[in-house]
Amino acid sequence: MPSLDASAMSLAPRLNESSAAATSNDLVKAIASAVVDLVKSEPGLRAELQRVLAAAKSDSDEMLTTHEAADIARVAVGSVRRWVRQGRLRRHRVGRTLRVSRVELEYLMRDPGPDREFTPEEQADRDFR
Repeated sequence: MPSLDASAMSLAPRLNESSAAATSNDLVKAIASAVVDLVKSEPGLRAELQRVLAAAKSDSDEMLTTHEAADIARVAVGSVRRWVRQGRLRRHRVGRTLRVSRVELEYLMRDPGPDREFTPEEQADRDFR
């Protein structure tokens, strides 16, 4: 199996030829074409790519009920619903059930933003220091 560096080197001339008058869309098409060619020629790479994409898709596509999201975030269900109303989480409906994306919830928990709510302990710590 050729190395990724060798594959990248074979892609470079195609990109250099088209980069003079190419738009970003043309570059994306050239890169996509090169990746498709590489994946078709290497069955091991194709299997590995399929495995990685399947794992990423299963993680990123998980939709949580408000109760599940509240359990993960360790907050009340009302807090999750308020985050949806405020636009901090996107609303997804499955029938009459409100769902939120696990990825978006995890992002919100990592980076709550400037208007995040503080716990009583955090408020006291902030106010009395």
